[in-house]
Amino acid sequence: MPKVKIYVGEKLTEEAKAACEALQINQKFLKPRNFESFKEKGLAEELQRIRYEHYEDRRNQLIWQIDNAMKAMHSSSPTHQAILTNSISKYTDAFTKGTKSVSQKPDIALRVPIDREEIVQKQKAKSIYNEEKMALVRENKEKLHQEEEEKLLKKIKDKTKRDKIIKEVQQLEEKKRIERKKKEEAKRATVEQNRKERLKKIERDNKQRYKSMTKKNTYQSEERDKLIKERLSTIRRMEEQEEDDVDSKLGHYQEKMAKAEEKKQNFISSKLSNTMVHLQRVQEKKENLNMSNDLAVQSKHMRSLTEKYGRSKRIEKDKEAKKSDIHIKQLSKQERAHNNMIVKAREEKERIRYLKKKMFEKEMSGQAPPVNYYRQKVKETIDFENEQRKEIQKLKRQDHYENYKVREHKLQNIYKQRLINKLMEKRQRADKIKQQQNRIMSFVSMSKNSSL
Repeated sequence: MPKVKIYVGEKLTEEAKAACEALQINQKFLKPRNFESFKEKGLAEELQRIRYEHYEDRRNQLIWQIDNAMKAMHSSSPTHQAILTNSISKYTDAFTKGTKSVSQKPDIALRVPIDREEIVQKQKAKSIYNEEKMALVRENKEKLHQEEEEKLLKKIKDKTKRDKIIKEVQQLEEKKRIERKKKEEAKRATVEQNRKERLKKIERDNKQRYKSMTKKNTYQSEERDKLIKERLSTIRRMEEQEEDDVDSKLGHYQEKMAKAEEKKQNFISSKLSNTMVHLQRVQEKKENLNMSNDLAVQSKHMRSLTEKYGRSKRIEKDKEAKKSDIHIKQLSKQERAHNNMIVKAREEKERIRYLKKKMFEKEMSGQAPPVNYYRQKVKETIDFENEQRKEIQKLKRQDHYENYKVREHKLQNIYKQRLINKLMEKRQRADKIKQQQNRIMSFVSMSKNSSL
């Protein structure tokens, strides 16, 4: 990459000026200024240095932008050439410099000259090709539309035929259904008549059977009553005989039962006496066992209580020992802090004595500062810092305002360029429409002449 010259002496080069116009940089901010040029009455050196540094930083940044733009101009890549032609095109020149016309050539010549006639011919050929293509597309659309209409007509005809066939089939099905209903109703009527006749026959048979059964039942009931009376009389006789036999047997059986009961009572009394003695012995053993178990449990409980009492005593001793250690440590810390305070107070007193001595010596020698010296110094530093802050804020506001102006100017140029592009597009469209109308008129005139 060749080195780029921005200045020739103290003036900017033409390329640098073109880059400034493309980037919309004010040339007055590129002039070098000395530190002394920022001097003003009542302005401190620090504020003067702040303004000088701010100006130099801004100037270096603008020079860096111009340098990059000029390098892009000198580069051979097509992208940089496009940037160059767009940044310093006829449209931007027209609006940045109001006196120049739109048809003015750029400052830097293009490497490859553009043949406008060839471009116009290509555009015309492209428009004719597009028109023919659109005509073919329309014809194809019309054909498709006609085919769809024919298909719809065929479908409609087919639908009418189908509807007629469906109606005929439905009528036939309805006739068949009506005939089936009539046949079913006739069958149901015959079945009902047959059922009623059968029921009547069954009722007659039942009445005849009931009459025959009533006659048989009356005869059988009389015979049953006779048999029952005879059986009851025999049963009463048998019961009386059995009662007499039972009374004779009961006396003998009661004697035997009394003897057996006496034997049983004697045996039970002997057994009860033996069991009572055994139960007393078992109860005594249980009481002895319970006493021994209670003593063992109480002994264990006493051991656990003694152990717990011993542990609690140890824990209390440990707590008291820890409390005493903590108290001793706190006392030692308090003593150290008290001693340190005493030492610091002594040092402070010695320092104050030393300072008083020094001040007295200075007063005696006549070198002591005035009373409000330190207050004035603090006030001056605070005022200087406030002025510094205000100056920096002022410079920042100026930068923001200038950036805002540059952006506004850029946006205006962009909007103007877009308007011009839109107008050019509208003109091209109008020219194309006129050409199409002329072509159509020529075709119409040719067709009329051929018909004549």
